[in-house]
Amino acid sequence: MQSDTRMHKSSPSSEAESRTQPQGFLLGEEKWIWFAKVFLGLLAAIALLLQPLDLQAGTYHVPADFQSIQMAIDGVSPEGDTVVVAPGSYVENIDYHGRNIFLTSLYYLEGDESYIEQTVIDGGQNGSVITFIEGEERSAVLNGFTITNGSGRLSGGYTTGGGIFIDESSPSLTNCLVTGNNCAGITGGGGIFIYRSSVHLSNLTIRENSAQSLAGGLRVTNSEIEMDSLNRCNIYLNEAASANDVFVKVSNQPHLAVFLDTATVAFHSDYFIGGDLSSVDILHGKLEPAQHDLWVSPDGDNNNSGSSPDDPLKTITYALHIIDADSLHPLTINLMPGTFSLSG
Repeated sequence: MQSDTRMHKSSPSSEAESRTQPQGFLLGEEKWIWFAKVFLGLLAAIALLLQPLDLQAGTYHVPADFQSIQMAIDGVSPEGDTVVVAPGSYVENIDYHGRNIFLTSLYYLEGDESYIEQTVIDGGQNGSVITFIEGEERSAVLNGFTITNGSGRLSGGYTTGGGIFIDESSPSLTNCLVTGNNCAGITGGGGIFIYRSSVHLSNLTIRENSAQSLAGGLRVTNSEIEMDSLNRCNIYLNEAASANDVFVKVSNQPHLAVFLDTATVAFHSDYFIGGDLSSVDILHGKLEPAQHDLWVSPDGDNNNSGSSPDDPLKTITYALHIIDADSLHPLTINLMPGTFSLSG
């Protein structure tokens, strides 16, 4: 009897099926690794869904979420979070600690400029009010505050940057009022000091700050400054021994272009703006320059013309600010009898 060999042969279709069948799918250890990965993925998804909504949004409020501005800076994510500060006066000395966050007043949300003067960071004469020294990037933003009462940071034996001190960082400073700050020593920068950095400046007002030596307003050293030519800054009525408002010193770099809406006077004078500058573009002057001799008396008034002993100005500083004199057109400030003082 012949055996039926058909029982020992596989049809083409059955061979194809056997080739496409997985060999045990995942075996042993591989199977458990696969299940573990799936399980951990599910846990991560559940955890994300259970997070509070404000944590996912990355927007926090002072004092609602954090009692102080510094606590908020240190407590949020170091990249991309927003901290909104309610109106009020905050006596703090702020350090960004390398965090690229958006720190703002309600001006950012409401567009009301009054929030800038209503939201005050007061340095309490205890150093620079704001510090960027840990490599902060352009996305580290300070927006919509009044920065005041800073006394500067001690660096290299010199005190500088009364309001804002920046070193080896690249932050953005926008829509702020920097006023009433000071620093002693020869380095300068009563309002803002920028060193070895690249900084964006837009719609800042830097006024009525002082430095013992250079640049009562803004001092820039070996840095690149991007001054907004559309939303221009205002820098005026600052005081220093030299270059009252702005002084720039750069080595092996292109000289800087300065764009201002309002300066102390509407023309470029080294008495106010000096150093390594490629151009200075000023739209308006805060004071009208005097092209004549001036008289100053402790009993005078800075609203006077100062053009005669009968109509004297009150302070020597104001007279120096407005007199339009140079080597080709010398003029005289005449001091009348009396005692002149800083408080006067």
